[in-house]
Amino acid sequence: MRRTPVGLELVALDVRLQDFLGATRLDAARAFRVFRDVGPVHPAAELDFILRGPGEGQIVRLGHPGLWSVSLEPKVTVLDPDGQLVAGERAARAPVDEYIDLFQRREDLNAIARFNSPRLDAWARGGRNLPFAHMPLARSSLHQGVWVYGHGSAVAALGPALDNNYAGVVHEQGGAVLVGTGILQLTELVLQVEQAAHVELLSDVWRREEREEQRAPEARALLSWA
Repeated sequence: MRRTPVGLELVALDVRLQDFLGATRLDAARAFRVFRDVGPVHPAAELDFILRGPGEGQIVRLGHPGLWSVSLEPKVTVLDPDGQLVAGERAARAPVDEYIDLFQRREDLNAIARFNSPRLDAWARGGRNLPFAHMPLARSSLHQGVWVYGHGSAVAALGPALDNNYAGVVHEQGGAVLVGTGILQLTELVLQVEQAAHVELLSDVWRREEREEQRAPEARALLSWA
């Protein structure tokens, strides 16, 4: 049996990696532009995509370039299965190393979005999981919602959340992780989740006002009796 020389294998891998980065960098820049135009996700806090790379066990991170970036060209980090830097730069604010083991343990996992968004973060403060009850989201996703956690890391919370058919997790103090098939699909999911959180927050306000209105006649009756 003929074997491909190791040098040619490395060249082929490098070509695959360059092709992969070329396509995903374009998708990430498009996603960052949409987030900038729509406005629900704050890049000054945290915003990046982590993908399964083309090489065995590789992890690729495409991070937002910063609040004042004009080109929106993503910052790239490529790590091998041992956490060694293959290409790009290691970002201190994005602990990509934590996700290497997660990707290795879950073969069904292809892409992750890490982000902060104001309405989802506000919903998480209440400690309740966000249900996918808003109709646009219920139509487009088979998951039941976003899992809210209060302790430990997002990676530790993500495993049980996925096992229970949640699309991702959000910390009680803010910061979410959603899983998907690719950057553009994840971008749509993030926007839909943020919209759903907005609807749920408004619904909570409306329900509280309705309960207060229902209690008002009882309160007036008690006052008149006294």
